Amino acid sequence: MNAILQPHHIPSNADWHQRRLAVTPRGVAVMADFFIDHAKNAEFWDIEGRRFIDFGGGIGSHALAAAALPQVERVWFVDLNPHNRAFVAARAQSLGLEAKVSCLRDLCDPALPAQFDTVVCLDVLEHLADPAAQLLTFAERMTPSATALLNWYFFKGYAGEYPFHFDDPALVETFFRTLQTRFLEVFHPLLITTRAYRLMA
Repeated sequence: MNAILQPHHIPSNADWHQRRLAVTPRGVAVMADFFIDHAKNAEFWDIEGRRFIDFGGGIGSHALAAAALPQVERVWFVDLNPHNRAFVAARAQSLGLEAKVSCLRDLCDPALPAQFDTVVCLDVLEHLADPAAQLLTFAERMTPSATALLNWYFFKGYAGEYPFHFDDPALVETFFRTLQTRFLEVFHPLLITTRAYRLMA
């Protein structure tokens, strides 16, 4: 088994997880190159010496990719799931990135800095009961020049195939009104399903 995968974090079907989830140093280097390409191709992706947060980061691929960049000072991986946190901590240690990655439960943790320079929140907002409030929380925690990379999918499916997604019309409208009044979308030539934002001046 890949040393990055710890059996006590993965209770079943370890071979499948090894094929699908294992991240080798080469794999992290590839992800790091993806972020470096952003830095070269878009001026707003300026994360040199920056504080980077991956909110609801799952298996931590974005957090680890950012931590692998020499320009990034520190990465905070925030996820409610204790198994995800333990898994990412183990991956970070296996990749020699443990000094740059902190794994925390939520934004209330006092170990977090007051503000961040890069916020990543992918495939999370549609699961929150009040995603507009989360946007406001991000706005409060972002530096004036910070970039937020966000996506969402407010749809439960035609047959309820996404039962954990919220898609109440009032909730979605409040989300978009909040997004449009507090954030300015920044064009990015490489991102398609994810959008980049800065705070509205």
